[in-house]
Amino acid sequence: MNQHMALILALGLAACGGKSSNAGPSAQSFVPLCPGAIELPDGSIPCRGDTCDGECEDPSGPISIGCAGTAYANCRFDDSCLDGGFCVLSEGPCPIAECVPPCTASSCAADQQCGADGKCAPAPCTSGYACAADQACHPTQPGADPHGCVPASCASDGFSCPTGSACKAAFGMDAHGCNVPRCDALSGSCPHNSRCDPSSATPDGCVRLSCSKDTDCDCGACVLGLCENQPFICVSQLE
Repeated sequence: MNQHMALILALGLAACGGKSSNAGPSAQSFVPLCPGAIELPDGSIPCRGDTCDGECEDPSGPISIGCAGTAYANCRFDDSCLDGGFCVLSEGPCPIAECVPPCTASSCAADQQCGADGKCAPAPCTSGYACAADQACHPTQPGADPHGCVPASCASDGFSCPTGSACKAAFGMDAHGCNVPRCDALSGSCPHNSRCDPSSATPDGCVRLSCSKDTDCDCGACVLGLCENQPFICVSQLE
């Protein structure tokens, strides 16, 4: 075979058998990651909603991990504990129910206090617990956490809104009341991977782009039919 024929054959095989680096749903994106994308942990497996050995989840949000249910329960009721102990759940993604002795003034976690019933309970913000810098102490307000803390309001708690938003507590979905103008307003706009739809019921009037492949997006990746900042991460489930 002469060199000319060999070259033609090689090109033909490449055309027929070559694969695009974006051929599969978890393949490398052809578009850059969006601003705000986070660095994935070493060894993590990116996914786009396709089958993986676990759940395909947003790496920027809370990662839920499957639990084994009753295998994590060492007790069910206080009556099953000896010496006046209590059956309580530990903290974490997979709580363990186990017997613990009655608490003392020094046995509870730093953000808890020992109650008269012998159980550790979240320390209230009205009794010395300090809420986070972006929170305020309002125990009776709906949505307050176990300590009585809520997101600080720009209207009543002195929270300062970031640049680009204004204090409009009755408008939009921001927990602090800081909301951006709607996209159809004079100074409004939409972030990457979304477009302005004045008829939309979203607070800013923007709707996320639908997609079937990464290149349908401004940046990031096409995940479950919507444009996201980056591919999601495959999280293994406990058995």
